[in-house]
Amino acid sequence: MRASGQAVDTAGAGGVEVELKFQVREPALAAVRRAVATASAERQRLEAVYVDTDDRALSKAGLALRLRREGARWVQTLKGRGDGLAGRLEHECPLADSTEMPAIDPARHEGTDVGALLWEALAGQGAAALRPVYRTDVLRTKRVLRVGGARIELALDEGELRAGELRAPVRELEFELLAGSPRALAATAARWALRHGLWWDVRTKSERGFRLARLAAEATPGPDTVPATGAAAVRFAVQARPAEALAAAVQASLRQVLPNLAEIAGGSGQPEHLHQLRVGLRRLRTVLRLFGPWAPTAGLREEAQRLEAALRGPFAALGAARDGDVLAGGLWPRLHAAGAPPWQPPAAPASGESAVSPQRILAAPEPSTLLLGCLALAADAAQVAPEMPLEADASLAAATVLDGAWRAVRRDARG
Repeated sequence: MRASGQAVDTAGAGGVEVELKFQVREPALAAVRRAVATASAERQRLEAVYVDTDDRALSKAGLALRLRREGARWVQTLKGRGDGLAGRLEHECPLADSTEMPAIDPARHEGTDVGALLWEALAGQGAAALRPVYRTDVLRTKRVLRVGGARIELALDEGELRAGELRAPVRELEFELLAGSPRALAATAARWALRHGLWWDVRTKSERGFRLARLAAEATPGPDTVPATGAAAVRFAVQARPAEALAAAVQASLRQVLPNLAEIAGGSGQPEHLHQLRVGLRRLRTVLRLFGPWAPTAGLREEAQRLEAALRGPFAALGAARDGDVLAGGLWPRLHAAGAPPWQPPAAPASGESAVSPQRILAAPEPSTLLLGCLALAADAAQVAPEMPLEADASLAAATVLDGAWRAVRRDARG
């Protein structure tokens, strides 16, 4: 692969962007716009086209390749899946100013980590295999915050996704860490979420765009749904310290919780999304309760306890809806076949009462802020100072914890 001569500059060897994205509900949009559009803010229209092969090789590999016009200039960008939380592989290639849209050239990303993934996904195919799949047209308002030594870019995107005749609105607020600690990023995002009623959405524009394109290609568009995200094994180094294993376990739980939360809060959730969300929350609470003492400082250990206690509320609130799903979708038909009397779902709330649906619970800012706290805890726990005394490795420490938990289970079983 050899870079095209159109490229004026590149974004180095490529790297990882660290950002958090939140959905802005329509009633809060004006207030968020005023908060971002200060005197130092910049506004710019961004029009982009995203491409893929006919068999969606890039989408399947978690890649997004786009060409975007930013004012008079064009920028080709390749993004990878990243860690599923806040980090994502990215490589940008600014191109020469032009009134005409330049051709997309995969070779511009040669020599980067994400470029290697692109080459693998294309399996020897070149630019001729790429086709426009969907477009975006947004007005971006952005400014930089300085918080506790960190520099964070706020970017409010307003516009739409376009695929065929279908349109989907874009109302997103992104927080990108330019310099400083991940905790500062999480804390800043949490403050804005509480102030403006935002919810954390780990789905990217490219994921939403490819889904819209899939619907546009269907003769009769069906519901916009994707499979629920289940649990994955926690992976860490064999010689990891307990604090590092704690961080890995919290992150693994968040990777199960957050995609399911996004589907439900966004209105496309199914019963299995709710089930897997509660499984993930149960895993997360168990990690915080049993392994929170592995955090490297007393402050972080106390924080793990506070977060576990605070997560009990949303977990219990979602339980009633999950119980109804199980009864209506599985248990009731079997009872009915066995001759049970008719069953009616619980009555809707009376006029003036609040309907506490899973979507309403999860589109509120409180669950997102608690999960941001877990993300910050994991980031801090992973930063074990080299001068700290070496503890027993994580596998031995886990055996001690689990042995005690197993004894407790046996006592409860006898009871």
